Amino acid sequence: MTFPGAKPALVIVLLLIVFLVGCAKPEPTEDELTEQTMRDIAQSHIEGNMPAEKDFAIFLQRDLAKYFSQRVGKQVNVDYEMLRDGPTQTGIGYPKFFAWLKIRDGDKILEEGAVVLSAVDRKEFSVQDYHDVNSIKQAPQSVRDSFPPAVAEAILSKIESRAENRLCPQETWSVGASPRGEPLLLITS
Repeated sequence: MTFPGAKPALVIVLLLIVFLVGCAKPEPTEDELTEQTMRDIAQSHIEGNMPAEKDFAIFLQRDLAKYFSQRVGKQVNVDYEMLRDGPTQTGIGYPKFFAWLKIRDGDKILEEGAVVLSAVDRKEFSVQDYHDVNSIKQAPQSVRDSFPPAVAEAILSKIESRAENRLCPQETWSVGASPRGEPLLLITS
């Protein structure tokens, strides 16, 4: 492409300017910068508190057994099933994990329930909240208050599936809703 009377260097400079202006990204907005800063802070809290992958299961098992052994008053084993993959980070708090637990004394299940855990300083897990099956049955809304919506639904689904596998065929269990939309566990004979 040629431009009559134009110097080649000037044409190149003009084409380069047109190219750069066309390819330039707009400056991020203040909201976008704030969101990125919050994501960076959240990620730094996860990295600063979550145990290394090789230690994760070991620390979690150790800390659950310690907490529930103290709670029950004797040495117990704790089986867990994570209810969400990976940590949940909100604000500047510790990263949270959610699990379904079976607390055992040998082969006997003493208790089942859902737990909220925090990963602390890459060395330990701290139990923040625990709801056993009976408390969930009595107050299903407490699960919605303590857990993210998808996790709360998974917990209530576990309770409902337990009800479907009950030993007493005369009972009917179902999850319903109150007139205000609050979840209810309905048990009828």
